[in-house]
Amino acid sequence: MTSVVISYSHKDTRWLSRLVVHLRPLENAGLIDLWADTRIKAGEDWVKEIEAGLAKARVAILLVSADFLASEFITSKELPALLQKAKRRECKVVSVIVGPCLFGRIRDLQQFQAINSPERSLAGMRKVQAEEWLVKTAEIILDAARDQKERATGGPQRKFRGDPKVDDLINGIKLADRDRAAEAALKVVARTGSEGQNEIFESLLSYQDCPDDDDRFWGASHTVESSVRLAPWLIGHAQLSRMAGHDNFSVRSSAASICMDLAHSTPDCVPLDILLKLSVYDEDWYVQAPANAALKAMARSFPDVLRVFYMRLHSNVEEERAHSVAQIEDVAANEPGLIEPRLMRSELARLKRIGDDKIFRRLSKVLAKVKRVKRTGLYRYGL
Repeated sequence: MTSVVISYSHKDTRWLSRLVVHLRPLENAGLIDLWADTRIKAGEDWVKEIEAGLAKARVAILLVSADFLASEFITSKELPALLQKAKRRECKVVSVIVGPCLFGRIRDLQQFQAINSPERSLAGMRKVQAEEWLVKTAEIILDAARDQKERATGGPQRKFRGDPKVDDLINGIKLADRDRAAEAALKVVARTGSEGQNEIFESLLSYQDCPDDDDRFWGASHTVESSVRLAPWLIGHAQLSRMAGHDNFSVRSSAASICMDLAHSTPDCVPLDILLKLSVYDEDWYVQAPANAALKAMARSFPDVLRVFYMRLHSNVEEERAHSVAQIEDVAANEPGLIEPRLMRSELARLKRIGDDKIFRRLSKVLAKVKRVKRTGLYRYGL
């Protein structure tokens, strides 16, 4: 049986009770061994019992709320243990946002996609809607349990389970078929609720776990990108962060492309921390190229963004320094007014001190080009 642990605040016991009801059929079928601290008996060492429960967990469900995040025991004991197991791929972490909280601002949790959007906690839904999300949680646990059973018995791996509504929406969209994806995206955006919720888009995002030799992967990926291009509010930081940390470089490339679109349309909405991870020199070209393009596009509104390339000139890795100067050269060739000669002279002096002649010569040519160009003002119509 798959060991499933539920981590929660005692102030959210009502959500624990409802989730347990939805997971009971899996228990009765012998698929999961469900553990929560309610199983601790009077007189037992509750700390040791919790540690034992966490140690054997193959799936962890986090019932996240303000009380959950405020719990010192959860944040100092339970979460670190579970997150370490997840990083070692020993445990699948599933978050359910049961109450309004700062989930989207906590870096360690952002890498694990929540079942529901942080903007739409279960507490803010009608009862039937909240129950539907608990059903989805149970379905994910069922899939994880079946996967583990098949691996243990040497049976075939369970195929990706799609959403029939999404399958119908993206049917026929092949790799690079951007036109049909744009048409599908309009249908997605049209299904946005009055409070900004969009369940079809949430289902689309789950297709990043679909094998990339399945046409549905590309249909969903292109439709997600087109949907965000039309309606940037559809995607949150946690969702984009999960894409950026995905094992499949095509998913990371999609995250970078979304950031590039946002940099052109709504630069103030670009998650800079994600871009900094995707734009590194040793990332796959299809990932770092759009990520660096996004950084350079952002510089039109926020010139200080270019400092990331100057900072990377300080790297001990020659390849990273060469990669950074190439980005600076590209900006100088296309929008030289964004380059600040003062910073260039400072970097040249440092490069001369350390004896990096190759990068020094390349940067000198950039300075010669930009010092004759009028500097682009951040506040073009300011004082």
